Amino acid sequence: MKLGTKTSDDPKIISEMFSHHFKSVFEPLSDNAYTLAQHLEDNFTGTNLHDIRFTQLEVCTALKNIDPNKGAGPDKIKPVFLKHTSNTICMPLNIIFNKCLETGTFPTQWKQAYITPIHKSGSKNNVENYRPISILSAIPKIFEKLIHDHIYSILKNTLLEEQHGFVNGRSTLTNLLVFTNFIFNSLDSKSQIETVYTDFKKAFDKVDHLLLLKKISYNGIKGNLLRWFASYLQNRIQSVVLNGYISLPVVVTSGVPQGSILGPLLFILFINDISTCFDHCKFLLYADDLKLYSAIIKPDDIKLIQNDLDRLENYCKINKLFLAYNKCKHITYTRNKNVVHADFYLGGHKIVSEFSIRDLGVYLDTKLTLDRHIEEILNKSYRMLGFVTRITKSFKHKDTLTCLYQSLVRSHLEYVSPVWNPFYSVYEDKIEKVQKKFLRIVNYRMHSPRVSYENLLTKYQMLSLKDRRTLIDATTFRNICVGEIKCSQLLSEVRFRIPPKNTRSKNLFHIPKTRTNIGKRAPVRRMCVLHNKMLNDIDMFSISRSAFKTKLKSTLVTIMN
Repeated sequence: MKLGTKTSDDPKIISEMFSHHFKSVFEPLSDNAYTLAQHLEDNFTGTNLHDIRFTQLEVCTALKNIDPNKGAGPDKIKPVFLKHTSNTICMPLNIIFNKCLETGTFPTQWKQAYITPIHKSGSKNNVENYRPISILSAIPKIFEKLIHDHIYSILKNTLLEEQHGFVNGRSTLTNLLVFTNFIFNSLDSKSQIETVYTDFKKAFDKVDHLLLLKKISYNGIKGNLLRWFASYLQNRIQSVVLNGYISLPVVVTSGVPQGSILGPLLFILFINDISTCFDHCKFLLYADDLKLYSAIIKPDDIKLIQNDLDRLENYCKINKLFLAYNKCKHITYTRNKNVVHADFYLGGHKIVSEFSIRDLGVYLDTKLTLDRHIEEILNKSYRMLGFVTRITKSFKHKDTLTCLYQSLVRSHLEYVSPVWNPFYSVYEDKIEKVQKKFLRIVNYRMHSPRVSYENLLTKYQMLSLKDRRTLIDATTFRNICVGEIKCSQLLSEVRFRIPPKNTRSKNLFHIPKTRTNIGKRAPVRRMCVLHNKMLNDIDMFSISRSAFKTKLKSTLVTIMN
């Protein structure tokens, strides 16, 4: 293995090389975390959250819900043991947890993490091409889960509406739906939208502990609970475990604990004030993935976007975050012939302009055709289908083959499909061919006579991919309307239809007029059309999600037959 100019084939030395590399991303500790925690108690306005206490039932329930298939952490205690002894150990653990909260301390033994290097890309002989996976002990993770559930229920309403990462009821799907819905509608009105995608360097590892404690105190965490968080962050250690060797422990001087339950919540609280940067632009976040965007009406609007970027740069300096300038990208979404040229800068570096960009796993181009994305998922699906076919040559059971297909192939064809659901039949046919090929392979292995695709769907009790996308669209729309998807930005785009007088029409939703086909592809509008066309007889507000899907499947099967 190689790290810089140093090379070695000794497993123990290699583990130390990995440890040195992973340690290099941390920022030096700036002060004593306990001192800051005490100082902040007198500098807060807002809702106070001083103390938390758990009941024995809460601890017992958390123990019973633990995944028994997970491995042991540094304390060597396996989760399966905790699960099977939950009724016995819940009382002493409850006492320990509550005592820790009363005294504002987190036990030192629970601050240790084992790190496993996982290859990312490039040469496997280069240490720098690996990322760390952190393994923590199970008991402190149960402790964290209980803390998380208590404080999240109180702090959830303070989180940015634009933050879609690690927030219940939001996801990459909601992030992309909000964004593409805006872009489709803007393109329909002949607008030009400038979008900048930023990239933070090791954002989760760079978080300054003192600043983090200051920010969570501003959100109402005070007293013993604030002291507990200070203890939780301070003096954590990690060791690399590789080929049976454990490196010397190193102190983690910055960042939120990787592999932890509280880490993601602490990070989104840390950047929850990033909205102060944007006076002009709209913005969306998925954890640390940030994009800001704005329609260009006049050339002066470019200056307003640049002003927001300058404020973002200043925000990063104040909060000790670092932008990877060479990875920040800019793209112009427009279908206009006369495009207003725009250049943007961060830290004195010109942001590279692209004609196509990968946004949370979806390829978007300047005209939002989504052609490239469909081609990418088709290529990936065919490669994976070939892999599944090769490794299962001796398999004869159709259920096993179907399970592999659904998890390894179809999942690529349905990831956030409400965002890119094809408008034109030519793409629908291309996507459908993947499943056609799979079913013919299964049918051949079952020594069954060749029949039509429709008969294969019936025989193997599967929906076509087009019908499955319809099912996903309808379920997503239902979840938006009933509040299971907690995204007011999407719900605000839904217009309920209130007829001025009694009519025969049962249409529940108003469909906005569009100028072009691009406007008809806006996800929320498309889902409203779908409901008015197919789902008026299903009351989405009075039945569960599973009952809704069952009724919709029945409708789709009836239409297919």
